[in-house]
Parts: sequence; structure tokens; C-alpha cells
Amino acid sequence: MLDTITSINSAVNGVVWGPRRAAGLWAGCWRSCIERRLCGRDIAPMWSAFEIYQKEEEALEAAEVQLDKAANE
Repeated sequence: MLDTITSINSAVNGVVWGPRRAAGLWAGCWRSCIERRLCGRDIAPMWSAFEIYQKEEEALEAAEVQLDKAANE
């Protein structure tokens, strides 16, 4: 019986753990969305919560812009 209770407790803790960890990311996304749309501030879009991935995405975006600019000339 104790094993069953422990298993249920572990499962519930696992389910609750995910949203708690993602709460900071969601708060950051909503904050930047609200500031951009409602307050009219010029805020760069957030590609990722991790800085290394953010830099990679920004570099890819810059490369695409340069390719488009070269194709239009």
C-alpha cells in the first residue's frame, strides 16, 4: 500500500514540476508581448529562453535578411 501511495505522490509531483519550471519563461513571454502590443515599446522578439539559442536564431535571421536584400537588388 505504501508503494502505491509513494508512486502516486511521485507522479503528482512530476506533473506539477513542469508548469512550475516553465512559469518564468511564460511570464517573460507575456511581459514582452504586453509591453510590445499595449505599451507600444520596441522590444525584440524572444526566440528562446536560453542565450546561446537566442544568438543562433538572431544570426540566422540576420543572414536571411541579407539574402533577401541581395536577391532584391
